Order: sequence, then C-alpha cells, then structure tokens
Amino acid sequence: MLEACELATDAFTATPQERVAEPKSFWIKRIADPSGRSAAIGAFADGELVGTVAVEFSAKPKTRHKAHAIGM
Repeated sequence: MLEACELATDAFTATPQERVAEPKSFWIKRIADPSGRSAAIGAFADGELVGTVAVEFSAKPKTRHKAHAIGM
C-alpha cells in the first residue's frame, strides 16, 4: 500500500508521509478487523503480491450481505 500510495497519490485519501507515520496497530487493524466486518485480500502472480483490495461489510443486520470494495 505504501508503494502504491507513492506511485498513485491521487488514488488515496492520505499522503505517503501520513501512512508511513501510522502505528503498527493501524496496519494490524486494517488486515485483521476484530469486528469481522472487513477483510483484506491479496492477488499474487508467480508468488509476488501484485494487488490488494479491502472489503467492508455493512454493520446493519438487513444489509450485512453487502460490502464496499475499498483500497483496490
């Protein structure tokens, strides 16, 4: 994400400098959300990570089956 943030600054809401300054807990929460309502997924080609996307599911009972793709 940090590399992508530097290469495509217009695609992110934070600057690379802001993201580098985030504590380790910020990254852990992004990867393993304790609420279970979001997940990060990686795409690999020949063993190399080539893309990521995060999905965030609705917290409301009637719409829990819906999710937003973020950080693609």
